[in-house]
Amino acid sequence: MLTVSEFAKAEPHKVTESTVIGWIKNNYVGGAIQKDGEWLIPNDARKPYTKNRIQKKSKRDAVINSILTGLNENYSVFPGLYSAAVNDCQSVFDGLLEMGYIKTITLSCDVQYYDITVKGIEFLNKRGIDKTQLLKELLVAIGKIADAVKAGFTFAEKLMPA
Repeated sequence: MLTVSEFAKAEPHKVTESTVIGWIKNNYVGGAIQKDGEWLIPNDARKPYTKNRIQKKSKRDAVINSILTGLNENYSVFPGLYSAAVNDCQSVFDGLLEMGYIKTITLSCDVQYYDITVKGIEFLNKRGIDKTQLLKELLVAIGKIADAVKAGFTFAEKLMPA
């Protein structure tokens, strides 16, 4: 476990201690615990992809690109960061998981993070019409997940033909 000072000074973080404390208070650092009045952070915790990296008036496609870009750059990215940009951010993450663009990984202290997959990296590297088509397909999948959740079905049940 790292102290706030150690985490702040570590590569690739290099931020102030007050910034790290702010991240912790906003639940941006997975696995951070307070012990004897001092915050301790898992050794392999990632620097969060914070709100200042996200466009304030993002649309879903911009949010999807932002999520994948943040993960590709090895940041901690999670639904709470996008709540102002997208009403149901968890459905975006669920869609990305279902489509195979991201996966969950468990770091130390049993903290779960998201990570980008090879398919997600390929998506980021696509250009032009192919990328637009992939975004449309992903948005359709996300919509189906949201509809299924509202109707009380699992994603798989919603997509299976009758």
